[in-house]
Amino acid sequence: MIKWIVFDFDEVISPTTFWYSQLVEDLAKSFPLNKQEAEPFLKEEGGKWFTNEWNEHQFLREFNKKFRVSIPFEVLDKELEKGIQPNEEVIEVIKQLKKKYKIGLLTDNPKFKIEKIMNHPLMKKTIDHPAGSGIYNIRKKSGTEIFEKLQKDLRVKTSEILFIDDNPRNCKFAEEAGLQVISFVLGNNNKERLLNQLKHAGIQL
Repeated sequence: MIKWIVFDFDEVISPTTFWYSQLVEDLAKSFPLNKQEAEPFLKEEGGKWFTNEWNEHQFLREFNKKFRVSIPFEVLDKELEKGIQPNEEVIEVIKQLKKKYKIGLLTDNPKFKIEKIMNHPLMKKTIDHPAGSGIYNIRKKSGTEIFEKLQKDLRVKTSEILFIDDNPRNCKFAEEAGLQVISFVLGNNNKERLLNQLKHAGIQL
């Protein structure tokens, strides 16, 4: 019997762009940046992004020094928040699920972004347990370890957790850990598609 329904964030709740490409593109509109040099630097920083090693303040100091710009912290912070755009149809489904199930979040994002996600107006009061690679200090969902840590936190059997992710590889690892899974990617008719998949998985609505 499912007790927890745990959602990935990017491409399941919120559409995702390559954050480093979009960030450089937006910053270059207001600051004298060489996009061809800045984007590879940001991409390299992505290795830290998925764990709790990435620090906004430290990154900005290094970025400003390397590219000889003076980008205020508030500007960077606001740009990063643009990647948090919860889909209203999916949020509607989550609110419906909360009437009978606990709702979790398991995302490959640093801790500071998970906090931003939780503070987004559409996300408030939707998630009972936020978690992710940045909280568990694990490099993405690259194995069963992150799901084992989640199961211990939720204090239920792995078979009592339904995990929803857009990446088939992540779903495979979740299944190996004993979780039930749904593969779902944002697109058209999100509410209808998600509800159909949940019903097919035996979720009561």
